[in-house]
Amino acid sequence: MKVIQVYGQNAVRVRNSAGESMMLIEKGIGFRKRKGDLVQQRPTTRIFIERIVK
Repeated sequence: MKVIQVYGQNAVRVRNSAGESMMLIEKGIGFRKRKGDLVQQRPTTRIFIERIVK
C-alpha cells in the first residue's frame, strides 16, 4: 500500500492496489514514512476504509 499522508508516528492514510483510500493505525507504522512510501499491514493493524455512501 502506498502512503498518501502521514498523520503521525501511529497513523497513515494509504491507497491500496484497488484504489481504495484507507487509514491504518498501529504503533510506529508512520515512523520515518513519507508520501509515496510503501507500507505493509500486519495482523495487528487497525484498518478504516473510506467509502462514499449515496
